[in-house]
Amino acid sequence: MRLLATLPKLLQKYSKYFGVQKPRSLTQSRANWMPKYAFSTAAAATETKERIFKLLKEFQAVEKEKLSASDETAKFSDLGIDSLDTVEFLLMVEDEFQIEIPDEQSQDMKTIQDVIKYVSKHTTQ
Repeated sequence: MRLLATLPKLLQKYSKYFGVQKPRSLTQSRANWMPKYAFSTAAAATETKERIFKLLKEFQAVEKEKLSASDETAKFSDLGIDSLDTVEFLLMVEDEFQIEIPDEQSQDMKTIQDVIKYVSKHTTQ
């Protein structure tokens, strides 16, 4: 913890050697120098959820009036998405998150929550 407190001072002192600009805050210096996994996974899960709901809103097959951002337990069938639309949506998710969802896994995904869990588990954000 003590190192984190002195990190901005060290960065400022040695920035000319590393071509690094002075950080504006301690948070910024952590973001630039700490690995991504050091941050809260809750924030990453929230971002994943938001991105998936954004994709759902853009997806033509979804009945928008049935889509609620707080209802991640909704089944695809409840949103007017059939099996072919589900495959198309999962392809959009793969493109968005740069992952590959195996066919065996995609067949088990029946709810938005299933997709969020899979993506959260298989991405580093």
